[in-house]
Amino acid sequence: MNALIRYLAKQHIFSDLITVFVILVGIISLFLIRREVFPNVSFDVITITTVTPGTSPEAY
Repeated sequence: MNALIRYLAKQHIFSDLITVFVILVGIISLFLIRREVFPNVSFDVITITTVTPGTSPEAY
Protein backbone atom coordinates (compact mmCIF):
# COMPACT_ATOMS: atom_id res chain seq x y z
CA MET A 1 0.00 0.00 0.00
CA ASN A 2 2.87 2.36 0.74
CA ALA A 3 4.29 1.73 -2.72
CA LEU A 4 0.99 2.76 -4.31
CA ILE A 5 0.81 5.96 -2.27
CA ARG A 6 4.46 6.73 -3.06
CA TYR A 7 3.81 6.16 -6.79
CA LEU A 8 0.74 8.42 -6.84
CA ALA A 9 2.64 11.10 -4.92
CA LYS A 10 5.35 11.10 -7.59
CA GLN A 11 2.92 10.98 -10.53
CA HIS A 12 0.81 14.10 -9.94
CA ILE A 13 -0.76 14.16 -13.39
CA PHE A 14 -1.82 10.49 -13.21
CA SER A 15 -3.48 10.92 -9.81
CA ASP A 16 -5.19 14.12 -10.98
CA LEU A 17 -6.57 12.29 -14.02
CA ILE A 18 -7.91 9.49 -11.83
CA THR A 19 -9.59 12.06 -9.57
CA VAL A 20 -11.19 13.88 -12.50
CA PHE A 21 -12.33 10.56 -14.00
CA VAL A 22 -14.00 9.45 -10.76
CA ILE A 23 -15.77 12.81 -10.39
CA LEU A 24 -16.98 12.76 -14.01
CA VAL A 25 -18.29 9.20 -13.71
CA GLY A 26 -20.12 10.23 -10.53
CA ILE A 27 -21.73 13.25 -12.19
CA ILE A 28 -22.73 11.24 -15.27
CA SER A 29 -24.23 8.45 -13.19
CA LEU A 30 -26.10 11.04 -11.10
CA PHE A 31 -28.05 12.09 -14.18
CA LEU A 32 -28.42 8.65 -15.74
CA ILE A 33 -29.56 6.68 -12.69
CA ARG A 34 -33.28 5.95 -12.54
CA ARG A 35 -35.02 7.29 -9.47
CA GLU A 36 -38.62 7.71 -8.45
CA VAL A 37 -40.12 10.55 -6.49
CA PHE A 38 -42.33 8.25 -4.41
CA PRO A 39 -41.01 4.68 -4.62
CA ASN A 40 -43.22 1.80 -3.51
CA VAL A 41 -42.14 0.75 -0.05
CA SER A 42 -43.96 -1.97 1.82
CA PHE A 43 -43.70 -1.93 5.58
CA ASP A 44 -44.38 -5.41 6.85
CA VAL A 45 -45.57 -5.82 10.41
CA ILE A 46 -43.96 -8.43 12.60
CA THR A 47 -45.43 -9.43 15.94
CA ILE A 48 -43.20 -11.30 18.37
CA THR A 49 -44.74 -13.05 21.35
CA THR A 50 -42.60 -14.62 24.04
CA VAL A 51 -43.57 -16.57 27.11
CA THR A 52 -41.35 -16.05 30.14
CA PRO A 53 -42.79 -17.57 33.30
CA GLY A 54 -42.40 -15.50 36.44
CA THR A 55 -42.12 -12.08 34.78
CA SER A 56 -44.62 -9.33 34.14
CA PRO A 57 -44.79 -6.56 31.53
CA GLU A 58 -44.04 -3.99 34.21
CA ALA A 59 -40.56 -5.46 34.70
CA TYR A 60 -39.38 -3.76 31.50
